[in-house]
Amino acid sequence: MQQGNPIDRVLLERAGESAALDPGPRSAVELRDAGSTTFDGLPEHLVTACGRDQESVHGMVVDPDSREDKILPLLQQDRSNSGEASVSRMFEWVASDATAGDDDPVTIERATRAGEIAFGLSQLLAGHHADLLDVPGSEGKSIGELNPAVTQGLAQAVAPYLADMVGVPSEETGTHGYGALGFRNAPLLYAVLSSDVDAAGHLTAQASTSVASLEQAWATSGATNTDSRIHYAADRKRMSQSAGKKYQRQNQLQRVDPHRNLLRAHPIYQAC
Repeated sequence: MQQGNPIDRVLLERAGESAALDPGPRSAVELRDAGSTTFDGLPEHLVTACGRDQESVHGMVVDPDSREDKILPLLQQDRSNSGEASVSRMFEWVASDATAGDDDPVTIERATRAGEIAFGLSQLLAGHHADLLDVPGSEGKSIGELNPAVTQGLAQAVAPYLADMVGVPSEETGTHGYGALGFRNAPLLYAVLSSDVDAAGHLTAQASTSVASLEQAWATSGATNTDSRIHYAADRKRMSQSAGKKYQRQNQLQRVDPHRNLLRAHPIYQAC
C-alpha cells in the first residue's frame, strides 16, 4: 500500500465522521450502489481499505482535533458484530516499530512515528476516560466490554512505552517520539485499557518484561547516590504513591498498577 496517500487520509476521516453519526432506524439498510454495505458497516469498509496507511493514521492521531473528532468515534462505535479487526489493524504495527536498536535514520524515523502515535492514543484514552468507561449510548458498557479486540489492540500499541510513562529516559528504553504523559494521566489510561481483562494482562506482562530489562541495565550502570537518577527516582516514587491512592478511589480500577513494580525495580528507589 502506498503510504501517505491523501485519499486514504480523507477516507479515514470520513470513516470517523460516519461512526460519530446517529445512524437511526434505517442504518441496516444497504446503501445504493455499494454492494452489501450498510450505513453501520461503512466505517469498517473504509478503515479496512485505508487503515494500513501508517502515515495517514499517524497524521490523524497526532492532530488533537482529528483524533478527538475522527479516531474517538471509531473506538466508541459498537463493533461487536464486525469491524473490530479493521480498527485494531490501524495500530498493530506500532509495537514492532517502537524501538530503534541502531542509529539507522530510517529505523529511528519509524520508531518516532510509532512513539508519536502511541502518545497520541495515550492522551486520547486518558483525556476521554469517562466516555470510554461508560460509552455514550451503550447502556453503561466500557470500551473493553463493547470492543474487546480494539481495547487489546490499543493496549498492545502503548505497552512498549510503560517505562516512558514513568520517566525512564529514552536512551534506556530505546523508544522515540513518546512525550510526557503526566503522572495524573497514567492511571486514567490504565483504567480504560483494564476494562478488558486480556488488555490488562498484556500490560502487566509487558511491565514484568520491562522490569527485567531495566533491572539488568541499571544493575550494570554504576548508579550512585550522586547520580542524577536520584532525582528521577524520587519523583517517580512520589508519583507511584499518588497513583496507587487514585487507583483505590476508582471503582473501575480493580487490578494492580503495572507501573508500581516497574518503579520499584529502580536501584535508587529504596534510597529515596
